[in-house]
Amino acid sequence: MGQFTRRAHTLFDVYLICLLFLAPILFDMTDTPRLVLWTLSLALFFFTVLSRAIPFTVHGTFEICVALFCPFAPVLLGFWDVPNARHFFIGLGFGFFVFWLLTDYKLVTEAWNKEAHVDTGIDITGVHVH
Repeated sequence: MGQFTRRAHTLFDVYLICLLFLAPILFDMTDTPRLVLWTLSLALFFFTVLSRAIPFTVHGTFEICVALFCPFAPVLLGFWDVPNARHFFIGLGFGFFVFWLLTDYKLVTEAWNKEAHVDTGIDITGVHVH
């Protein structure tokens, strides 16, 4: 589908990093859920910081893996009986999946790319470019 560009996606990643870091504090999660969320926050932080060094499709692969892992994490990691954590992880998985669907991971021409050029057909120097 791909509605978000890489730049918009990066902005949302910053919001997600903050959410993942603050969620255990805001929703009173301890032990395993807290550790998992802080680990995801740190991993997403590194993927975002290294976004120019790694292919954007690798970033997308990480996010779809997180989207598929999160709904099953309460069962796999043994905190299904903690309602706050369980509901948060199920919602987080859904949110990551929708976010993954709405991002165009194969978009080549980006504002992040220094060589990117968008031809508008307008030349402000007065010389016709076509």
